[in-house]
Amino acid sequence: MNDKKKLILSAIFLVIGVTAISQYYNYSGVKMSASWSTYYESLTDLNNASDIIVKGTVQSTRTLDYDEDTIIKSEHEILVIDILAGKYSEKTIKIIQTGGITEEGDLIQMDGYPLLEKDQKVIVFLYEGKDGNYFFTGGPQGMYHILDDNVYPFGEPAGNTFNAEQKTNGIPIETFEKEIQPLLKNK
Repeated sequence: MNDKKKLILSAIFLVIGVTAISQYYNYSGVKMSASWSTYYESLTDLNNASDIIVKGTVQSTRTLDYDEDTIIKSEHEILVIDILAGKYSEKTIKIIQTGGITEEGDLIQMDGYPLLEKDQKVIVFLYEGKDGNYFFTGGPQGMYHILDDNVYPFGEPAGNTFNAEQKTNGIPIETFEKEIQPLLKNK
């Protein structure tokens, strides 16, 4: 079984368990914990595992249909500003993420893996699933947001602080793009 399948299966079992517990205790919001089956130790590793890297703005986000036998997921539509790596020609891209908002208004998300929000500016590392949907490479490791022209990792604590040479917490967007450019030559 490849690493992506292991990651997805691990997340599925975790979500099912947490969802069952949250329904029993009637939480108004649920944070789940996950142990990712693949941890990328560098931007190089993250890049090599990704099909595309997109810079864009979140246009919309919605919770997909679900029932008691399925995992709650969200679909985010990103307006593509730039394709930093890989091939993609559409003006928007849709990304699927575990978590969402229930019909009762309860937020369900993984700890350190926050859901995207409308109007956020992002750089995302993505892989394409067999079903044609795109997913974040390494979960929160593949998610960065742009704030005041600086790039920050999503997640808690500081998310994607790889090694000292590839620090990615609050650096100018131009510096981030320059740092990843040498990695993109094989894409």
